[in-house]
Amino acid sequence: MTEAPLYQHVSAPPSGYRQLYGAVAVVGFVLSFTQFYAREVVDGYPERLTLWTLLADPNWEGVAMAALLLVFSLVAVAICGAVRSVRTVAVPVAVVVLSLVGAVMLMAKIGYSDPAPPFDDGGAMMVALAWGAVLLGVVHTIHLIVWRRRG
Repeated sequence: MTEAPLYQHVSAPPSGYRQLYGAVAVVGFVLSFTQFYAREVVDGYPERLTLWTLLADPNWEGVAMAALLLVFSLVAVAICGAVRSVRTVAVPVAVVVLSLVGAVMLMAKIGYSDPAPPFDDGGAMMVALAWGAVLLGVVHTIHLIVWRRRG
């Protein structure tokens, strides 16, 4: 009698990153509604400026639109990483590039002159999310490269 051929088990790509991409997508979208920089009006009352309210200001509409497009692009790529199995490095590399651009934009305080206002809570959380997404993308890229070389 002949034996049945042995099939080599092909391991699936690392899937534990899906929950992290989902969290990045949800938190990134929610943080787009927060204020990034602390500012005060002449009367001493805090001025609440979000990306959405800055769209109505002719001085800030370009910066706000670019930032919202960046946030929506990152959210879309993170949703792709959350809903499907990532087998190539395209998704994590895109997350790294988009998050790095966002982090640099936030830290450079685009549109403000010297002295720039300090970060508000939303801005500090967005910077932390951006650098966390950069770290997530780098680690996931390395993990995918190692997984592919094993297979």
